[in-house]
Amino acid sequence: MPNINWPKVPDATDFTPIPEGKYPVLVTKVEGGTTKTNNDEMWTMELTVCAGEFIGRKFTDRLVFSEKGVGRIKRALKAMGLDVTVEANYSPVDILDKKFVADVIIDEQTVRKPGQEPKTYQNNKVSFAGFYPIDTVAVEIGDDDPLPF
Repeated sequence: MPNINWPKVPDATDFTPIPEGKYPVLVTKVEGGTTKTNNDEMWTMELTVCAGEFIGRKFTDRLVFSEKGVGRIKRALKAMGLDVTVEANYSPVDILDKKFVADVIIDEQTVRKPGQEPKTYQNNKVSFAGFYPIDTVAVEIGDDDPLPF
């Protein structure tokens, strides 16, 4: 760890998610894993907004390879430009650095710990069917310029 002058570092405040809407995003990190409940394969994506007022903001979303989730994954892969018209065995590295338009929503979760008051957290995630190819959706980025990619 680098040497940090901690007294000069401001205290963290509550995280504020970006507003709901459609945003161009880049897949900046992908980790494979499994779900806790059913042991289904799962990819956790770090998504970074790559244009507009919230450029650089990051959030995560998961692709779960369950019976209910494969249709969502097909839509996501297609939006990222991968071929879903043939049988294929994609891996997390295949979606790294891919761009798409995400329909971002705010997900609210309440965590309950024994002996403590429940705490509610808000995070961003992609809506269930909220994956669109980057070149087919008009995205408001704060001005009249086209997307920069």
